[in-house]
Amino acid sequence: MKFLPMQKYCNPLMRVLGLFLVFCTMAMHAAMAQEQELKPVDDSSTALGSLFGGNASGITAVKVVANTEQSITLQVSVKGIQGDATALSGAVLNKLKKPLADVVCESRKLPAGDGTAELKFQFKQGNGAYKSGFLESYFVSLTLARKEGILGSLDLGDDVLGDNTVYAFQKKWRVSGSASMVIPVVLMPFKSAATLKP
Repeated sequence: MKFLPMQKYCNPLMRVLGLFLVFCTMAMHAAMAQEQELKPVDDSSTALGSLFGGNASGITAVKVVANTEQSITLQVSVKGIQGDATALSGAVLNKLKKPLADVVCESRKLPAGDGTAELKFQFKQGNGAYKSGFLESYFVSLTLARKEGILGSLDLGDDVLGDNTVYAFQKKWRVSGSASMVIPVVLMPFKSAATLKP
C-alpha cells in the first residue's frame, strides 16, 4: 500500500482555511467600525447651548457609518423635532475644542418629528503649510438650531442659538501632498562610495 505525502493535501486546505480566517477577521473589523457609537462629553459648551434655547429632546444617538482617510459620515438620530425650521450642523474639534477649518461639513435641514440624518465631514486642503502628513482631531460638535422667529433670522451662529453637544472621536485626517508641505526625510546610506560604479 502506497501512502501519498500529507503535504500534497494540506497545502490547498490550509490556503482555503487561511483565506477564510482572514476574510472573517476583516468582516468583523468592518462591522465593528460601522457600528461605532459616539459618546457625548460633558463640558461648558454643551451646557451653554442648552441654556440658550436648545431643543429639549434633540439628538438621541450618533454612529459612524463611514470612515476614510479624508472623510467621516455620521448617522445622527433625533427625536421631537418641532416644525421644519431646524438645522443640524457639525464641526470637528482639536484638543482644545476649537474647530478645524480644514474639515468642512454642510448643515442639514431636518423634517419635523423623529428620524435620522447623515452628516459628512470632508477634509479640504487649506493654503497653510502642514507639519506632518496628518491632521488630528479629538472631538465632534453637533448643533441643532431652530431657524425661525426673530432670533433665527440673525446670523449669530448655530452654537449660540442651538442645542450643542460635543462627542469624543479621535481621528487622523490624511493631508494630501502640496508644495508647501514639509516632509522630514532621513537618508540612509545604501553602499559606500568605493563600491559604486560609474
